[in-house]
Amino acid sequence: MKDFFIFKPCKGEDSFKLAPQKKVDRAKLIQAILKEFSGKITADTSFITIIDIGKPRITITRKGEIIVREVKEEEVNELSGKLMRLI
Repeated sequence: MKDFFIFKPCKGEDSFKLAPQKKVDRAKLIQAILKEFSGKITADTSFITIIDIGKPRITITRKGEIIVREVKEEEVNELSGKLMRLI
């Protein structure tokens, strides 16, 4: 059974929303992404954090939703698997 679902919220954009089936600790996930991918935070508010890991960019919402932008459909499965292991 898969631990997450992948949605394509906008038809024409290269972005995908990852929906984990378990609760996400936002702060721990952000730190894990920064460490694992040598990323840097480009925007940080109480609502969202945007992390640049080169290409793609990852957005973590206050609710723990994960949005991956600037990624091709063929690459999203591999990247999402890596992200879900960090949760």
